[in-house]
Amino acid sequence: MIVSETSQTARRRLWHEVGLHLLLLVLVLVATLAGYNHTLPTIVSANSDDQQLFVDFYAEEENATDIYRWTSGASSICLPQTGQVPLRLARLVVLGDGAHALGINQLDLLVNTQPLVTVDLRPARQHITVLIGPQGQPADDVCFGLQSEAVRPAAELRELGVPFQLLRLQRVAAGGPAWPALVQLALNLLLALLVFWLLRLLSIPAVWAALLVALPTIGLGWATATGTIAAGVNVTRDLLPLV
Repeated sequence: MIVSETSQTARRRLWHEVGLHLLLLVLVLVATLAGYNHTLPTIVSANSDDQQLFVDFYAEEENATDIYRWTSGASSICLPQTGQVPLRLARLVVLGDGAHALGINQLDLLVNTQPLVTVDLRPARQHITVLIGPQGQPADDVCFGLQSEAVRPAAELRELGVPFQLLRLQRVAAGGPAWPALVQLALNLLLALLVFWLLRLLSIPAVWAALLVALPTIGLGWATATGTIAAGVNVTRDLLPLV
């Protein structure tokens, strides 16, 4: 009789722990989804601190009115772990007058090496707006490419393309929900479970351990979804951002 009651108690405790694990996993999934489904813009400017975003760009430069980076003729801005977003609005700012001075009149825009649009450059600061659909985002990472002719001016060792100023990417809610990057989601789930197990090893009761994981998860999910924590490059927008 005592053995039977002990066995039943052990089973109840086991199912209690399993239930808390499942609850935490669902909670992390919802929080991560909220972080990825914000509609706040991700902005990359020519003087952004994270140099890893810029592929085959030259260093930032500044004149009396502008801060910019020259492309090399085939340059990209790559954002890791952005997830599957059905519809994005991209706004690009380039200095067309700098390109025109080199005789460069066209700029090809690409997303993950897929052609998006060809733009005729004007001899002025130019704002270019394009929609990026799901066909342009087959991967969890997104690379926004700028391709053009490259010219080596007199007394210049570099081959220059187009002066880049700013890229602004924003999820369009009408396009449908975004799905988190799989690596990011897996890391978020693993982190929540590891913290929970660590707290249990420290003899913290299961319910309290679950609360200590759940409350920050809820807070961070709410903050990223509402914009209390700004989303974007170099800022925590989900539970465990990759650097």
